[in-house]
Amino acid sequence: MADTGARIVDARTGRPRRSAVRWPGKRRIMEDVLMWFAAERRGGRRWIVPCLALAAGVAVAAVLAARDRTGAGLAVLAVLAAYAGHLAYRRDEPALPISAAFGSGHRARAHLRAAAITGDVLVAALVGAVVVQALRGGELLPYLWPAALAGVVYTLSAMVAGRGV
Repeated sequence: MADTGARIVDARTGRPRRSAVRWPGKRRIMEDVLMWFAAERRGGRRWIVPCLALAAGVAVAAVLAARDRTGAGLAVLAVLAAYAGHLAYRRDEPALPISAAFGSGHRARAHLRAAAITGDVLVAALVGAVVVQALRGGELLPYLWPAALAGVVYTLSAMVAGRGV
């Protein structure tokens, strides 16, 4: 088997370094792996979750409309459409931005990540509660107000952070 890898020559001895023989090359493999994660390779994969959230909203709204509860169906559709918009807005975020409010360094990144995950979980729980209450025929208003407040607060904070909506 022929060695097709590049050889690096030791400057002191003039001989090829044994540890420097690479096939096809660590750097090449890493470039291939990183290229796989590049935005042009992902295509529509980042749209799957927002589209599924919107499709779930349409499905639940159709079920509720069939039960003669079009008002609840429209409310659930609005909540899930807003949630899909939130997911679509954040689909290209590679990582969480660091702001001055959290300081700098490892602890600041951990605190910011924890705050973002907490917000995401609470919003997902509110959206789930709206859907479950609508399908059960329960009262939606106690869950719609906090969901709307979460949407307004997120929109305002995104605008203040300078990213725009």
